[in-house]
Amino acid sequence: MMHTVANGHEIVALANLKPLAESGKDELDSYMYQTVGHDAIELYAGCMNLPLFRREIRGSSKEQGADYMPTLDDEVEDLFALLSDVKASIPEVEAVATGAILSNYQRVRVENVCLRLGLTSLAYLWRRDQKHLMEEMIESGLHAVIIKVAAMGLKEAHLGKSLQQMYPHLVQMHERYEGHICGEGGEFETFTLDCPLFVKRIVLEEVERVVHSDDAFAVVAYLRLKKARLEDKLEPGAGTLGENLRRKLVHSKPEPAVSDDLYFVLTVMYLKRELYAKGVKQRTLPVVDAEGMSTSGSGTQVSSPHVHWRNPYFALSGTTIHHSILRVSLNHSITIEEEAAAVMDTVQATLQSHNLTWGDVTLMHVYVRDMTCFARLNADPQPPIVRVTVEASLPENVQVQIDCLAFKAPDAAWKKETMHVQSVSYWAPANIGQAALVPRHPKPQVADHIYVAGQIGLIPNTMQVPFCIDDLSSLVAEATTSLTSLNAIVTALNADMKRDAACCVCYVTDARYLGVAERVWEMAVEKYANRQGVPPIPSCFVAIPALPRGAKIEWQVMFTNRSKNWLFRPGRAGRQQEDESDDEDPMKHSLDVEEPVTLHVESEQNSVKCSVDAWSRGSLCTLVGIIKVAASSVVASEFGSAARDLQHLIASSFAQLRRGESGASWTWEDGVSMRVFYDARFPRHCIETGLGEIKAKNEGPAVTLVPVTAMPQDVILSICIHAALQ
Repeated sequence: MMHTVANGHEIVALANLKPLAESGKDELDSYMYQTVGHDAIELYAGCMNLPLFRREIRGSSKEQGADYMPTLDDEVEDLFALLSDVKASIPEVEAVATGAILSNYQRVRVENVCLRLGLTSLAYLWRRDQKHLMEEMIESGLHAVIIKVAAMGLKEAHLGKSLQQMYPHLVQMHERYEGHICGEGGEFETFTLDCPLFVKRIVLEEVERVVHSDDAFAVVAYLRLKKARLEDKLEPGAGTLGENLRRKLVHSKPEPAVSDDLYFVLTVMYLKRELYAKGVKQRTLPVVDAEGMSTSGSGTQVSSPHVHWRNPYFALSGTTIHHSILRVSLNHSITIEEEAAAVMDTVQATLQSHNLTWGDVTLMHVYVRDMTCFARLNADPQPPIVRVTVEASLPENVQVQIDCLAFKAPDAAWKKETMHVQSVSYWAPANIGQAALVPRHPKPQVADHIYVAGQIGLIPNTMQVPFCIDDLSSLVAEATTSLTSLNAIVTALNADMKRDAACCVCYVTDARYLGVAERVWEMAVEKYANRQGVPPIPSCFVAIPALPRGAKIEWQVMFTNRSKNWLFRPGRAGRQQEDESDDEDPMKHSLDVEEPVTLHVESEQNSVKCSVDAWSRGSLCTLVGIIKVAASSVVASEFGSAARDLQHLIASSFAQLRRGESGASWTWEDGVSMRVFYDARFPRHCIETGLGEIKAKNEGPAVTLVPVTAMPQDVILSICIHAALQ
């Protein structure tokens, strides 16, 4: 509640679920709710001078999956009924604040209820460092006592002690037994007696100790609050947050991914002098055809979408309205919503023809001609899908282009998991789909592929881009903020920014930003490198017309990691144990991870230079191929030769890499998808002709063409290839 107020919200009511009166129980066997202490909850209305809504828990934990769908007689529906009562009584209510820290199970269900009721979920404690959070609670004047213990290291004698008294012992438990300092593993429960927002404090007058299980190693006991009263607070300012405390709470944010304030200033000064000016001086690239005639490159010829199966992966290349059944009746203009719906219908029909559903889609790229329509397109009701949405220089008669990647589990042991935190927090921006993990297999030697949604520089708790006094400072602030969010997401998925990044595509909205973006990315991966000589990551930097919310930069990074479900734990005879505890530092005890294999190859002929950076580990391989032209202009007829050279380099790179445990070479057939970013001033038909040999390989990756406004100096084309094995 304190963080909710500190972030500018007004608390208008309290809500609580309690056990059935006729059950006579203080504690329920619930996956969702903690009910010990329910007998004194009524006092909180007087503490806050606010209405308190309560409802009995009649359901049970019926739907226990990672995602939640409304289920009859599930206890989550009791929460839906409770918040429906609140909304009926207070129609102006806009959000629900909860104290979720680490439980995906609880967070997902609260978000589901909020979505159904048109409410925003606020979770300002989500994935906070528990040691720092506990210290913050104590220092901010929150007075809570232990009312339940249920873990090794906690005893009946600890009941009734305050968090301040227990803090040294909780830290010791964390160090000795890896217990959660804030009790997120069910180690203990608390009851708050006072905090700065209370106008009255609670005084416990009579309690009863109840021993539920007198286990020799971990006793389970709790306090029954038999008698309590309210006591007036005479301190000045009771019931409000002081400005100093408000500022302290709001600034409790994750460590920046790249720089602290001083380093940020130095970075801006350096980049302003060395890179920003370089971008301004970037030369134009006239494009002429074989006869020397200037071409605009804005042709409207659109090739057919390419479907490619690389079991268990399925890729569909860029699909537009011209691939839709609607195209035959296009004798009038249609809205972008109508066009997007038609394209989505075409994608869906293609998926269905291959026995796939939207639930199988792992990643979707949405390219639009007009980013001002983003909000309307983003309201799509489909299941949470990891998306990257940017504005591209599409042909004039195309408003939307969509390509996607799907994963079809070969058996029950394999599955796809999607993380979609939609609550507002300090952790990362709320998103309909932050990341997807496939193949999600219980065997520790199987690596997960992590597909992360495009990250722009939104400050998570405000969902606004940083404001700075000049353009370059804003760019660097957005770049570092978005990388901080990216790091938070991949850390939660047991991955590491440097060790596990397999490929990076960076979008910026101005050619002048390209050099800055490249340098910031170098700083980011350097920060997370724990050793010298780390391998390079295939990267592609492009300028496009616009990004969502007016952002200047967006990162799309692919990762791979070891299965987070299997970790080596010290002190457990080295055995592998399934872990569902969401350890705060999962990398600390993880299995050894093989180093990625990387290589860089290049060739040069006349003024044309081709290069390939490749990365491979386990069942994932990525390549970025680039064509640079040093001449003042490009003769279109020469592009075909350059494209063939690049194709040969890519094939050679595949041949030099080894895949999985077999040690065999990667091949074109292992390619799943390929995105071709090209300077929009270059004729599209020349790109298609030059890449004809690649696209003619039906067994190769699905190819999507993406026209952009600018690329790094001399670059006219970048190819990003994703290859994978079962």
